[in-house]
Amino acid sequence: MGELAGWIMAGKIDWREDIQYRFENIPATLQRLFRGANIGKQLLQVADPQG
Repeated sequence: MGELAGWIMAGKIDWREDIQYRFENIPATLQRLFRGANIGKQLLQVADPQG
């Protein structure tokens, strides 16, 4: 883990997250994944973090 953290801090590893929101967007988010429209890791946040 320490070595991995070092690579990230040195800029040797780059990552991106493509975050979509809301339960209603599950089908559209899945289609984005199959079409290749996402950039990086495709994530879907289905619940509001504030409650």
